[in-house]
Amino acid sequence: MSSSPDQWSSLHDGRLSAMIEVADAAGRHTLKYFRSASLTIDSKSDDSPVTVADREAEQLARELLLERFPDDSIHGEEFDDQSGSSPYRWVIDPIDGTKSFVCGVPLYSTLLALELDGQPLGGVIFIPPLDEVVVAAIGQGAWTKWNGSDWQTAAVSDRSEMAEAI
Repeated sequence: MSSSPDQWSSLHDGRLSAMIEVADAAGRHTLKYFRSASLTIDSKSDDSPVTVADREAEQLARELLLERFPDDSIHGEEFDDQSGSSPYRWVIDPIDGTKSFVCGVPLYSTLLALELDGQPLGGVIFIPPLDEVVVAAIGQGAWTKWNGSDWQTAAVSDRSEMAEAI
């Protein structure tokens, strides 16, 4: 049975609720640097851009997750993997769309996913400049909210062929 994210606090020892809270905190942290004239852009080994906002947002997410779930593993984009002893693993992309971010385009997101025994359990997309969240979890449905609205069931396309999609 599908339940709203407001009711997820008891699921997986609070991990699904934490997933939303941590993505929100990390994403909001990026706004400190968004459209900043002093933002410096570095290049990673693959020549993709990275900023202090990427690094700080991931570090914040890691700290918040480890504070609550010290035995969980973490895989992030900017730092080395952290092994844990529990069957849970977090996957963090602090700024998906760094090129948009550095160009001042408000269409970047903070992504956070949770796995259980190597299988996807849930994920959240937070678009900080638009204050929009989309979240889904196995058995709980997909939900969205923006600008402080209440959770609404996320709309899903009824198109079965990608060529027909808009």
